[in-house]
Amino acid sequence: CCQYCGQPFPTHDLTFDHLIPRSRGGLTRWDNVVTACASCNLAKGGSMPGVGSMWPYQMPYRPTVFELHRNGLMELITMHRLSLRHMSRLAQMYVPA
Repeated sequence: CCQYCGQPFPTHDLTFDHLIPRSRGGLTRWDNVVTACASCNLAKGGSMPGVGSMWPYQMPYRPTVFELHRNGLMELITMHRLSLRHMSRLAQMYVPA
């Protein structure tokens, strides 16, 4: 979800927002990047955090190796389930009754 407005969005509709903007020396690092919808990212623009009362709901942080593995594993499980559902539908379409 967007870390500024809190609205849920599909992952492909989210952008990276640099808490300290790149135009002000901010780097693309775990501890400086949050997800934002296009509207909020555009509204924040090159402003520093707190300008216009735009603070992220969750401050960025560097995840642990465990968190990265857990999130990657959950993504693999989700992809596997979707793949199995798709294959099941295909089998129903092409296997004679």
